[in-house]
Amino acid sequence: MALQDPSDPQPGPSGLESKALQDPSDPQPDPSGLESRALQDPSDPQPDPSGLESRALQDPSDPQPDPSGLESRALQDPSDPQSDPSGLESRALQDPYLDEPVLFASLYKMGQRLGMGGFGTVFKGTRKSDGQQVAIKIIPKYKEDEYIVIPGYSKPLIMEVALNLRVKNCPSPSQNIVQMLDWFEDENHHILILEHPQPCETLLSFLKLNRPRLDENQARPLMLQVVHAARHCIGRGVAHNDIRVDNILVNTETLQLKLIDFGCGGLIEGCYDEDHQYRG
Repeated sequence: MALQDPSDPQPGPSGLESKALQDPSDPQPDPSGLESRALQDPSDPQPDPSGLESRALQDPSDPQPDPSGLESRALQDPSDPQSDPSGLESRALQDPYLDEPVLFASLYKMGQRLGMGGFGTVFKGTRKSDGQQVAIKIIPKYKEDEYIVIPGYSKPLIMEVALNLRVKNCPSPSQNIVQMLDWFEDENHHILILEHPQPCETLLSFLKLNRPRLDENQARPLMLQVVHAARHCIGRGVAHNDIRVDNILVNTETLQLKLIDFGCGGLIEGCYDEDHQYRG
């Protein structure tokens, strides 16, 4: 047998060697079509039947539209460990104050659920601008929702928002009523941003922890604060209609009480004239 010259590029038995060593500048046909796609010049405007090349070679800085909406989820801040059970945080909500779209997620971070009732679900939240702890109440919209017009607002407001504004927009807001700090609206929900006193628990939980009963010296100032909250509501033409121990928060350090949840509330008849001006 003749000795092979080591410099002689003998073909590999499988044919793979010739492909691996092939000169990229040699326009040899590629039966599978894979080589031409892998080596294609990104600046060459050749069509890519499978659409793979445009995705693989796409410039990340190119603001291409994301029809599926996946891009916005993929670009979400990975350091944010909070999930948004309601799905609202990623939506653009309408701010009645500014009357223009505002991204809810850019203002507040939603945390774990605090409670659920017949009129909505409440979550822990954080205001991103200053880290203030808040409560975020999500209220589904229904066709039978009641809307009213109150002074200072040209558009009808859902009753619970209007009542919160009535008890807040006073010469001096009551220290015994949780204040609504902000609110939003989208197609399917109302979102109320409320104070979240810390540390706190419901009066119901507080009483259970202090069984069998509070002594009179403890109970008297608590009851007086509830009366102050109710009087403030009445003074603003608002009937809370649901004052009970699990709708009252107690600051466990200061024993200050705050009335919450105007979901069952309404206006006191006779307190407003035809122009919705309070006569009290």
